[in-house]
Amino acid sequence: SFLGYFGYIRQYIPGLGAACSHLHALKTKSTWTHEDRTDARTETEKLKALLAKPRSLDAFVDDDSLHFTVYTDASKCGIGGALFQQAPDGTKRLVQIFSRKLKDAETRYSTTKRELLALKSCVRDFKYYLRGRPFTAYVDHEALIHMRNNLEKLTDTERGWLEQLQEFAMNIKYIKGTDNTVADALSRVFINNLIDPAIAAAGLTTKEMLKAPYKHLSQFVKAS
Repeated sequence: SFLGYFGYIRQYIPGLGAACSHLHALKTKSTWTHEDRTDARTETEKLKALLAKPRSLDAFVDDDSLHFTVYTDASKCGIGGALFQQAPDGTKRLVQIFSRKLKDAETRYSTTKRELLALKSCVRDFKYYLRGRPFTAYVDHEALIHMRNNLEKLTDTERGWLEQLQEFAMNIKYIKGTDNTVADALSRVFINNLIDPAIAAAGLTTKEMLKAPYKHLSQFVKAS
């Protein structure tokens, strides 16, 4: 998930794809030599340096013709999501991200309840961009698409979350988990040793993993 996240943001950071290539190669090896671990530390430090360079999230454009899309996901340890706005040239601009660790009780939620929590939390966090504008929310859990038609099967908490989403002109669509890269990574940054021993060996902390790409815009990141 973490390298998948890098795979997405490399279009915004020159040289990031090349910096990840050695770590990708090491993932295919079942055992690492001392030289491999040394190389991994070196490559990861280069990667961290690239991520630490000043940059910004793309600026929001107040134009109702530029459609918003939200991607959300939940793991067993966290929830995360990203808000994009369509640019005039048809590309997607990353406007804001959200991520937080699940509370102890939340880790025992069903998969559907965690996914709904992720959707509700992200949309509410992005509310100042989304209120009064139609947008599409992409989720990789199909049950969310049909929840409004099965209210009798929901808990009081789940119905309450759906009510909080009623104020938004949201169209929920399904996306394959393999295509939900950014949200997936943001929901999993709280897992220890997320990629492989290379990241752990380099001393990359959870906060660095999440905040490094947008270090000077930490106000956009909600993390425990």
